[in-house]
Amino acid sequence: MRLISASLRVARGHAFGCFGSRLISASASRSGLIGERTKNALAAAKKRIVRTGQRGRPDIKRLGNPNGARALKGKQVGNAEAVAKLKATATQRAGDLKAIVDDIRRSGITSVRGIAEELHVRGIRAPRGDTWHPTAVSRLLSRLSS
Repeated sequence: MRLISASLRVARGHAFGCFGSRLISASASRSGLIGERTKNALAAAKKRIVRTGQRGRPDIKRLGNPNGARALKGKQVGNAEAVAKLKATATQRAGDLKAIVDDIRRSGITSVRGIAEELHVRGIRAPRGDTWHPTAVSRLLSRLSS
């Protein structure tokens, strides 16, 4: 009982009490140490990259994305072929599932959530995993309608 009443007395006098102010100062000093460690690690990485190059490529002598700001702006180099292949695979898969989706719709299930549940019950795997989500069904239906 004494411990509780003593801590309440301290907490009444200050916003956090004595313990709270110690906790805040400890976390502030810890974040300062983390910042210092990060700066030291970046400096070491920069020195290493100047000597050996980035990720086994001796021609790249700086940190960051080798494509620079172009990748951040969405102008990714060599991405068009990969996107075209992904779209072709998705279209092929949608065609393969057309008969199953039509059967589900004929049984009276028309909502995307209902179709997703029925595909899962039938054991049909989703494109990116095990369970179907309404978004994936919506994309499947839009591919089937186009």
